[in-house]
Amino acid sequence: MCEKNAKLALVTGATRGIGLGIALSLARNGVRVIGTATSDQGAAELGERLNEVGGAYAGHHQAIVLNLLDQESIQASLTSLFREVGYPDILVHNAGISRDRLLMRMTDEDWSQVMDVNLNSFFHLSKACIKHMVGKRWGRIIAIGSVVAQIGNKGQAQYAASKAGLEGFVRSLAKEVASRNICVNVISPGFIETDMTKALSQEYRQSLLSQIPMNRFGNAEEVSGVVEFLLSEAAGYITGAVIPVNGGLSM
Repeated sequence: MCEKNAKLALVTGATRGIGLGIALSLARNGVRVIGTATSDQGAAELGERLNEVGGAYAGHHQAIVLNLLDQESIQASLTSLFREVGYPDILVHNAGISRDRLLMRMTDEDWSQVMDVNLNSFFHLSKACIKHMVGKRWGRIIAIGSVVAQIGNKGQAQYAASKAGLEGFVRSLAKEVASRNICVNVISPGFIETDMTKALSQEYRQSLLSQIPMNRFGNAEEVSGVVEFLLSEAAGYITGAVIPVNGGLSM
């Protein structure tokens, strides 16, 4: 799947939904995975699930607690991780939050927390990982964006802005490191079946489905499949791209 000398992946927001699907897929396909969680219990459960799937590194996958709202905590956690495990060859930034609120009711905290987790932490993570990738002359960085960055959504101004920011960041970083055989891309999912979408009312689900040309929600495997492709040798000439996985919603 990956080049033989690129086997360590850091996957943020890996305890459920899309992030869990990506982490399990990578573990199953011969990549050693370090997944992040927001609590000790979440990390313990994630570590167990990763090591249950087998793969070449069964028993060696790990999960760590990472507070993406705190820059100092990010740096401390990464320093410890790099010292004990090594530097990732693959970074998948999936972690994200939403604080949905109409703009006239949105607080400064609503804005800053979404920006810190969704966008600012990606800056810190990428900066921490990129030097190793440049030195090794191989790396893959993938940000999980959102169709909302392209189409907008009422009550999600800061969420849409954070995901659109990922796209601009990725295109710029891709140009900086392309000559070092480092590919940087965005996967932009639409509505994916997760715990959050399952909690939506039936009426709202039907309203959303009516806007999707394929008339269904996607699933986490359809996103992790694109991650697998982007890590393959076949995708070695793809960088700076925003790849939609949204059933045609952004057309």
